[in-house]
Amino acid sequence: MVTRQPSERGTEFRCPAERLATPAWPLLSAYQTDLAQSEPLYRAYRTIAEQEGAALGPVQKQLIDHALRDFRLAGVGLAPERKERFKNVMLELTQLQAKFEENVLDATNGWSYHVSMRHQLRGLNSTLIEQARKRGHEPAR
Repeated sequence: MVTRQPSERGTEFRCPAERLATPAWPLLSAYQTDLAQSEPLYRAYRTIAEQEGAALGPVQKQLIDHALRDFRLAGVGLAPERKERFKNVMLELTQLQAKFEENVLDATNGWSYHVSMRHQLRGLNSTLIEQARKRGHEPAR
Protein backbone atom coordinates (compact mmCIF):
# COMPACT_ATOMS: atom_id res chain seq x y z
CA MET A 1 0.00 0.00 0.00
CA VAL A 2 1.25 3.43 -0.86
CA THR A 3 1.22 6.03 1.87
CA ARG A 4 1.07 9.78 1.47
CA GLN A 5 2.54 12.45 3.68
CA PRO A 6 0.50 15.51 4.69
CA SER A 7 2.04 18.96 4.33
CA GLU A 8 0.94 22.57 4.18
CA ARG A 9 0.10 22.03 0.50
CA GLY A 10 -2.02 18.97 1.27
CA THR A 11 -1.11 15.36 0.74
CA GLU A 12 2.25 14.62 -0.79
CA PHE A 13 3.10 11.32 -2.44
CA ARG A 14 5.60 9.16 -0.59
CA CYS A 15 6.01 6.72 -3.47
CA PRO A 16 6.98 7.95 -6.96
CA ALA A 17 4.81 5.26 -8.54
CA GLU A 18 1.72 6.76 -6.92
CA ARG A 19 2.31 10.06 -8.70
CA LEU A 20 2.03 8.12 -11.95
CA ALA A 21 -0.79 5.79 -10.85
CA THR A 22 -3.23 8.38 -9.52
CA PRO A 23 -3.98 10.00 -12.92
CA ALA A 24 -4.47 6.50 -14.33
CA TRP A 25 -7.34 5.61 -11.96
CA PRO A 26 -10.03 7.08 -14.25
CA LEU A 27 -8.51 5.24 -17.22
CA LEU A 28 -8.42 1.98 -15.29
CA SER A 29 -12.02 2.48 -14.18
CA ALA A 30 -13.14 3.09 -17.76
CA TYR A 31 -11.20 0.07 -19.00
CA GLN A 32 -12.64 -2.17 -16.31
CA THR A 33 -16.18 -0.99 -17.05
CA ASP A 34 -15.69 -1.45 -20.81
CA LEU A 35 -14.38 -4.96 -20.22
CA ALA A 36 -17.23 -5.82 -17.86
CA GLN A 37 -19.77 -4.56 -20.44
CA SER A 38 -18.17 -6.36 -23.38
CA GLU A 39 -20.97 -8.13 -25.21
CA PRO A 40 -18.62 -10.39 -27.25
CA LEU A 41 -16.89 -11.52 -24.06
CA TYR A 42 -20.26 -12.04 -22.34
CA ARG A 43 -21.50 -14.10 -25.31
CA ALA A 44 -18.32 -16.22 -25.17
CA TYR A 45 -18.88 -17.00 -21.48
CA ARG A 46 -22.55 -17.71 -22.14
CA THR A 47 -21.64 -20.05 -25.00
CA ILE A 48 -19.25 -21.95 -22.73
CA ALA A 49 -21.97 -22.25 -20.09
CA GLU A 50 -24.55 -23.47 -22.60
CA GLN A 51 -22.37 -25.82 -24.67
CA GLU A 52 -19.83 -27.06 -22.12
CA GLY A 53 -21.70 -26.57 -18.84
CA ALA A 54 -22.46 -30.25 -18.32
CA ALA A 55 -18.80 -31.21 -18.79
CA LEU A 56 -17.43 -28.58 -16.42
CA GLY A 57 -16.35 -29.41 -12.91
CA PRO A 58 -18.12 -27.68 -10.01
CA VAL A 59 -15.42 -25.03 -9.57
CA GLN A 60 -15.27 -24.31 -13.30
CA LYS A 61 -19.06 -24.05 -13.47
CA GLN A 62 -19.11 -21.70 -10.49
CA LEU A 63 -16.41 -19.57 -12.11
CA ILE A 64 -18.44 -19.26 -15.32
CA ASP A 65 -21.65 -18.56 -13.36
CA HIS A 66 -19.96 -15.81 -11.35
CA ALA A 67 -18.46 -14.26 -14.47
CA LEU A 68 -21.89 -14.18 -16.13
CA ARG A 69 -23.39 -12.64 -12.99
CA ASP A 70 -20.65 -9.99 -12.94
CA PHE A 71 -21.33 -9.11 -16.58
CA ARG A 72 -25.03 -8.64 -15.79
CA LEU A 73 -24.26 -6.54 -12.69
CA ALA A 74 -21.93 -4.36 -14.79
CA GLY A 75 -24.76 -3.62 -17.18
CA VAL A 76 -23.84 -5.75 -20.18
CA GLY A 77 -27.52 -5.90 -21.15
CA LEU A 78 -28.20 -2.18 -20.84
CA ALA A 79 -29.03 0.11 -23.74
CA PRO A 80 -26.00 2.09 -25.02
CA GLU A 81 -27.03 5.37 -23.33
CA ARG A 82 -27.57 3.55 -20.01
CA LYS A 83 -24.17 1.84 -20.37
CA GLU A 84 -22.56 5.25 -20.82
CA ARG A 85 -24.35 6.55 -17.72
CA PHE A 86 -23.18 3.50 -15.76
CA LYS A 87 -19.62 4.12 -16.94
CA ASN A 88 -19.81 7.77 -15.83
CA VAL A 89 -21.15 6.76 -12.42
CA MET A 90 -18.32 4.25 -12.01
CA LEU A 91 -15.79 6.92 -12.94
CA GLU A 92 -17.26 9.32 -10.39
CA LEU A 93 -17.22 6.56 -7.77
CA THR A 94 -13.53 5.89 -8.48
CA GLN A 95 -12.71 9.58 -8.04
CA LEU A 96 -14.71 9.79 -4.81
CA GLN A 97 -13.04 6.66 -3.43
CA ALA A 98 -9.59 8.09 -4.18
CA LYS A 99 -10.49 11.39 -2.50
CA PHE A 100 -11.95 9.56 0.50
CA GLU A 101 -8.78 7.47 0.90
CA GLU A 102 -6.68 10.62 0.68
CA ASN A 103 -8.83 12.35 3.31
CA VAL A 104 -8.66 9.35 5.66
CA LEU A 105 -4.90 9.22 5.28
CA ASP A 106 -4.56 12.95 5.92
CA ALA A 107 -6.76 12.69 9.01
CA THR A 108 -4.88 9.63 10.27
CA ASN A 109 -1.49 11.26 9.75
CA GLY A 110 -2.66 14.48 11.34
CA TRP A 111 -4.03 12.81 14.45
CA SER A 112 -1.98 12.59 17.61
CA TYR A 113 -2.56 11.77 21.23
CA HIS A 114 -0.43 13.37 23.90
CA VAL A 115 0.32 11.20 26.92
CA SER A 116 1.39 13.14 29.95
CA MET A 117 1.27 10.47 32.64
CA ARG A 118 3.32 7.30 32.46
CA HIS A 119 0.56 5.14 33.95
CA GLN A 120 -1.44 5.71 30.75
CA LEU A 121 1.12 3.50 29.00
CA ARG A 122 0.85 0.63 31.48
CA GLY A 123 0.92 -2.71 29.66
CA LEU A 124 2.80 -1.48 26.60
CA ASN A 125 6.18 -2.89 25.61
CA SER A 126 9.08 -0.66 26.72
CA THR A 127 10.57 -0.69 23.20
CA LEU A 128 7.27 0.60 21.79
CA ILE A 129 7.14 3.31 24.45
CA GLU A 130 10.69 4.42 23.64
CA GLN A 131 9.95 4.54 19.90
CA ALA A 132 6.83 6.61 20.53
CA ARG A 133 8.79 8.97 22.81
CA LYS A 134 11.40 9.53 20.10
CA ARG A 135 8.76 10.13 17.44
CA GLY A 136 7.02 12.55 19.73
CA HIS A 137 10.15 14.69 19.86
CA GLU A 138 10.73 14.63 16.09
CA PRO A 139 9.73 17.75 14.17
CA ALA A 140 6.45 17.44 12.28
CA ARG A 141 6.89 16.53 8.62
